[in-house]
Amino acid sequence: MDEKFQSNILLTQTERLTMNGRPTNPKYARNKNVLVIGGSGSGKTRFYVKPNLMQMHSSYCVTDPKGLTF
Repeated sequence: MDEKFQSNILLTQTERLTMNGRPTNPKYARNKNVLVIGGSGSGKTRFYVKPNLMQMHSSYCVTDPKGLTF
C-alpha cells in the first residue's frame, strides 16, 4: 500500500492495491482494469465504485443509465 492514498485502488476496507512502482519488464506492469462481480443489490456500487471514485484525484465521466448512483 502506498502512503499517498490516491495512488491506491481500494479492494476492501483494510486492503489496497498500490499502482506505484513500475516493473522493469512492461509485460508485468499493472493496469487499472478491475472486474467487479456480484448480483443485484450485493453492494458493487456502494462498496467498490463510489469509494474508488471519491478518492481519485482527477475528473471522471460516469455512465449511470438508471440515475441511481449520484
